[in-house]
Amino acid sequence: MALDGLRVAPGQLDKLLARYRTGDRIELHAFRRDELQARPVTLAREPAAQFKVKLESGRHAARSRWLGQ
Repeated sequence: MALDGLRVAPGQLDKLLARYRTGDRIELHAFRRDELQARPVTLAREPAAQFKVKLESGRHAARSRWLGQ
């Protein structure tokens, strides 16, 4: 794989991507089925991880007892 003509060695992708900013457009080169392909890529910000935990129906009382409420 290569980014903007620079070979990406194993473990080096994050370091190379740090040179760019959100919204920058780069050329990604990669082999697919022995054919070298180039693709334009616009870099986006990594979405923030968001998690939401929902209690099963009927578990609210057990939760309150466990929390001493």
